[in-house]
Amino acid sequence: VRVILQPTSFDPGQILVTSYRDGGMSAVPDSELVPAATALPLVSESGLGAFDADALRKRLSGTLAHVGGAIGPYGEGVWGQAPPKDLTTLFQLLYLEFTAPRLDSAVFRHYESQLREALAHRAASPEAAFEDTLALLLADHSPRVRVLDTTYVRALDAAKSLAFFRSRFADATGFTFVIVGAFDRDSIRPLVARYLGGLPASGGWGRWRDTGERPPSGITVRVVRKGTEPKAALALVFHGRAETSLRERVLLRALADVLQQRLWEELRETLGGVYGVSVTAEQEAVPVPEYRLTVRFGADPERIEGLRREVFAQVSRLEADGPTAVELEKFREAARRERETAARTNAFWLQTIALYDQRGWDFEGLGDDDRIADTITPSDVREAARRYLDLSRYVQVMLLPEDER
Repeated sequence: VRVILQPTSFDPGQILVTSYRDGGMSAVPDSELVPAATALPLVSESGLGAFDADALRKRLSGTLAHVGGAIGPYGEGVWGQAPPKDLTTLFQLLYLEFTAPRLDSAVFRHYESQLREALAHRAASPEAAFEDTLALLLADHSPRVRVLDTTYVRALDAAKSLAFFRSRFADATGFTFVIVGAFDRDSIRPLVARYLGGLPASGGWGRWRDTGERPPSGITVRVVRKGTEPKAALALVFHGRAETSLRERVLLRALADVLQQRLWEELRETLGGVYGVSVTAEQEAVPVPEYRLTVRFGADPERIEGLRREVFAQVSRLEADGPTAVELEKFREAARRERETAARTNAFWLQTIALYDQRGWDFEGLGDDDRIADTITPSDVREAARRYLDLSRYVQVMLLPEDER
């Protein structure tokens, strides 16, 4: 395993740990997706080693050490946090998370009951129908995307869930750990060597497997009619391949911020009828370099079509003219304020170090987002709008009441 240490003085009572490795849900076949997807919540509620959840809480009484796992589509990891006085306990718990997971039958029965109850309410939920439709469309109806339904609940299997969790963490080969916070390098090294260096590792581990989920090409539009309340919603997702450099990441954030400013002004302040509008941007490197820029808002049903047209009008204007100097400066100021606040926290450096390491970016530029933001020009954002807001490639889902025509 690899270990990256970053001592800080931001918070004398905090040490944070994260870790990551390729693999995740991509390692399982379609037939085992439900047991794999439910493994983490089931194991997390069952305790560790010889201790069930209640016994573990009693054993840890008086300590502030916490650990947990993470399993994503293409990777997995463990995380933890503790004050310096509980550092040994933190490392012991991290070791047990890898070597001694458990899954209790009572936890499984409770979880199954919760899912059945959620399923009963979900059938009447307009929001659930809206989100399920969006998720399925963005994966082009891949069988790898499972929504909560009766077949999902029937596919639960405690033994398979525990076996999957163990398969992801029984061999620590290829893991990278990042540790940030109030520690001394020399003092922490023996704990790192014993509990992380002592994890079982065979020396061989496979990478993630490309399972093929991709948004559909071209334009995809759906209307979901559900519920009787006079509420409507729209999600518009632009997507495609993209360079995953740090500069492009900042540029994509700038574009999303400027578009958010415009839509907030036009949809909420000028046109009215909007409950809230958000623009978010994501940049991913795995399984392929790609981006998603998502516009979401809720509105009165009778206003939503006009507001949807205004979104596209604002996108076209941004592609034609780019942002104003005022809009771009608002983004820069926000980026600076965010950086100044976040850079005084351990969480910021933990996440930033992990991101740079996983993307292969140079640590010499660690946390340089605001410096890069200062170099971005209006023409840069205009060209980014033309690349990222492609009006020939997006997914749009609209939610309307059942009686709305």
